[in-house]
Amino acid sequence: LHDALPILEAIDTRSGAVIIRDLDIRCGFRGRLRGFMFSRRPEDGTAILLLHTGRVHTVWMRFSLDLYFFDASMRFLGSTRAVEPFRLPSSPRGCRHILEVPHMPDHPPLKLALGDRLSIVIRSVIRTSTEHCRP
Repeated sequence: LHDALPILEAIDTRSGAVIIRDLDIRCGFRGRLRGFMFSRRPEDGTAILLLHTGRVHTVWMRFSLDLYFFDASMRFLGSTRAVEPFRLPSSPRGCRHILEVPHMPDHPPLKLALGDRLSIVIRSVIRTSTEHCRP
């Protein structure tokens, strides 16, 4: 799988439920800075996990975000729903990773309880990439 780009899913370790079906992980400064900025609204079930950051912004966003905050061991700390474009929301103490999910008004929030742990699994491999990310 040298230079393979996996398709990732996020799973709630407690329940075993897949909570995100198409997960992108960003760990570098530019990737975290950009997030969904300038993007069109993605399909339902798509999200970006920003590693090693405690804050995000929604500058130049075209849609609202639901934000889910995790500590260094991927334990859920809380969430903020429907963060509108051009905002700088606060994060809970101890936040080290943030899951950005496009806000869907007709969808309920992700089913996570405080302390639940998020696991990332490889669903399949689709193409090669020259960029690597290590959590």
